[in-house]
Amino acid sequence: MASSKLGSNTRELAGASAIYGFGNLAIKGLSFLLLPLYTHYLTPEDYGLVALTVTITSVLGILYPLGLHGALSRLYFDSPSETVRQQSISTLWIAMALVATVIAVLLHYLCASVIHVLVKDITFLPYIRMAIWTAFFAVFSLLPLTLLQIEKHPGLYVLATATSTVLSAGLIVSFVVIRGHGAYGYILGTLLTAVLLAMPYAYYTIRRIQCVFHWDILKSALAYSLPLIPYGLAAWVMDLSDRFILSMYLSLGEVGLYVLGYQLASVISLVAAAINAAWIPFLFSADAQRGDEAKTDLIRLTTYYTFILAWVALGLALLSQDALHLLTAPAFHAASQVIPWLVGGLLLGGLYYIPVSFLFLRSKTGYLPIVTITAGIINVGLNLWLAPRYGIFGTAWATLASYAAMLVLIWWIALRVYPFAYEYRCLGKIMLVMVGLFSMGHAVSLHSHLLEVVLRSALWFIFPAVLAALGVFTRSERELCVSYGKNALMVLRHRP
Repeated sequence: MASSKLGSNTRELAGASAIYGFGNLAIKGLSFLLLPLYTHYLTPEDYGLVALTVTITSVLGILYPLGLHGALSRLYFDSPSETVRQQSISTLWIAMALVATVIAVLLHYLCASVIHVLVKDITFLPYIRMAIWTAFFAVFSLLPLTLLQIEKHPGLYVLATATSTVLSAGLIVSFVVIRGHGAYGYILGTLLTAVLLAMPYAYYTIRRIQCVFHWDILKSALAYSLPLIPYGLAAWVMDLSDRFILSMYLSLGEVGLYVLGYQLASVISLVAAAINAAWIPFLFSADAQRGDEAKTDLIRLTTYYTFILAWVALGLALLSQDALHLLTAPAFHAASQVIPWLVGGLLLGGLYYIPVSFLFLRSKTGYLPIVTITAGIINVGLNLWLAPRYGIFGTAWATLASYAAMLVLIWWIALRVYPFAYEYRCLGKIMLVMVGLFSMGHAVSLHSHLLEVVLRSALWFIFPAVLAALGVFTRSERELCVSYGKNALMVLRHRP
């Protein structure tokens, strides 16, 4: 009976993870598909302006709610009755709304001079004020979305986030493409999306609560949530602070080129996140059912995961220049030069998911702020040193180095928490072959651009075959892949 129950829970978690993972890929895929449209109607300067405004919105989105939505899960399940649960949700919602209102109003009226000093190329009115209020209205979505996750409604969660993405894309296209408002139109579309969705989110929350406020509930929630703020800020430093630092030394156009390169390179992050959504429940269920005996399969799956990410990274690094020329206007083509460095950094960021999952498995999450803050300090320090000297290349190198430091730190800590015998020989072969094929693809220069594309595509395509020849895959694994390939060809041949 216990085994049957565990199997049912595993299937439930795996199904929910698949919905979250594929939903996230579909939502972010829409933004990628709109890239040619945006880069046609926006200049690199517009792109840089939008990126800096989004960066400010993101950091305010961490500060406004004080991490209180992160405490909802604990309060929800610790509540002895539905009445207490409603009071907890009410307390968190009121506190978040009040704190966000106070901070937003103060920023609106008091920080214009500070912003002018820190961000020289952005006029405070209207862009920064729009960022302030976009982050404010976004606060109202946090509790409802967290509730949907807690109450196991992944379909509704994805529907809600997809609605936000589609509405935002529609408004941005209307303001940027149809009305020609440039960066202002892009930021206005984002703001109006947050405003319009705040109303149904607030309505949903109010229906779920009793309008009461209890200090003891708030104190308990703050004790849990406040440590999440430095962790969130450190993550923001790793992902977005480089745009802000670049704006201190370079033009908005160069910032825009860097952001576009980062956006294309982040395809690997989407793949890693989708796989991680399925990996986490599999890891927990395998450990619960088989304990240390599951490590044999987990070790091999880790090698597969590394291979998949490396293959995606190789394709992005080899073909990003051609993709950029196909998808964007000529003014953005120079962004291709930094994409390989960014791909390398985000590849290491994707590999971070494996060791960090072992810390979650053993409930050792206290190490996470230490690792992310350390990596964030390295990121900022290298950016301040390299960006003035080497521009967007220096920032890309800082990204690669800081993600490498984060991966090494989390790997070292995780090995002591959860001893794990990685297949280092196979992992080393994967990385060496990836770098070797990339180097070959960029070293060869042909008279025909078409032939160069064909050559680079061929180098990407033979990556698995080279690894197979080097013994990374076992004979049974190779035979299984050949069998799947033959079956796929038979299906294609018999399609009407």
